[in-house]
Amino acid sequence: SSPARLAAALGATDASARRLPGTLPRPPRLRLPWLRLLRRAALSLPPAWAGLAAFALLLSTVAFVETEGSLAREVDALLARGEVRAAQRRVEAAARARPGDPLVEKLRGDVACTRGAAAECLRRYRVALASRPALREDRALRLNARRLVGPTEPCATRRAAASLLGELRDPEALPALERARAAGGLFAFLCTGDALDRAIDATQLAARR
Repeated sequence: SSPARLAAALGATDASARRLPGTLPRPPRLRLPWLRLLRRAALSLPPAWAGLAAFALLLSTVAFVETEGSLAREVDALLARGEVRAAQRRVEAAARARPGDPLVEKLRGDVACTRGAAAECLRRYRVALASRPALREDRALRLNARRLVGPTEPCATRRAAASLLGELRDPEALPALERARAAGGLFAFLCTGDALDRAIDATQLAARR
């Protein structure tokens, strides 16, 4: 073995991890700083250690991907059973263990939406999307954004949810957006400004492409 062959093997390991199935959309590349550090360190190892280094890298990367999927499934199951406090404790523990993780932030948004904290929910969704745009395909995030644009929500919530939906450009959100605009009547602009119109235009444009 040689350093060049070891680097190629580690690259293949990284690619294999990205192909693992998950419950949530994944970004084009796992952003794991320790993965790059481990790869660089492996280049300085004696050839006899090359296979062990590649195997250790595979195990650690697979464990990370499975942990993300397991966390999301666990929190989703708790929320589905109405165990909101248990779900909140779980995501807060994950947030302490993995600060800044966009998936954890998205799950914190799910919990906030479920317990009726709309402003926190939308804020956490935006933070998560800024770090991992692929989360725009997340089903719970999209459903909550559609619900928060409903006419029973406060004007500020509806305006913020419409703005988020306009960025998501989810064709399935069009009926909810159009119902929200119709429910506002002549005074809709006083409540949501042009957020609903802009969201509808952006979504329709995306649907035609």
